[in-house]
Amino acid sequence: MFSNKPLIAKSVKYSWLITYVILFLIPLLLCNILFVLVDGTIKDQVDRTNYFALKQIQQYMDSVVADAARIASSLAFNDRVQAIATFKGDISPKERYDIILLNRSMQSSNYKSEIEEVYIYFKRMIRL
Repeated sequence: MFSNKPLIAKSVKYSWLITYVILFLIPLLLCNILFVLVDGTIKDQVDRTNYFALKQIQQYMDSVVADAARIASSLAFNDRVQAIATFKGDISPKERYDIILLNRSMQSSNYKSEIEEVYIYFKRMIRL
């Protein structure tokens, strides 16, 4: 007449408890799985965006360095710069005029780069 199964297995409270645990655990597990997937996707997108931004900055800086090297080499072989570099002591009016011509030629030359201004330092000149 009495079965060997425990009484707790037949109770309504036990079945409700199991049902509620299942109903609360399924959404919780789904949310955790979605969080892990979305988190990985967002990290990949951020890493990819940062990589492309750094590549763009690297290309920009490489072009600026190449422009600086090109401008430096063109100034190194400029006849006026070489002539002014040989001035010693006080500067005569003709030499001042040569410096003004060099300044104008540098301003008029179109280097087509991001470098806006170029300064040349002549160590041997006393005053300008």
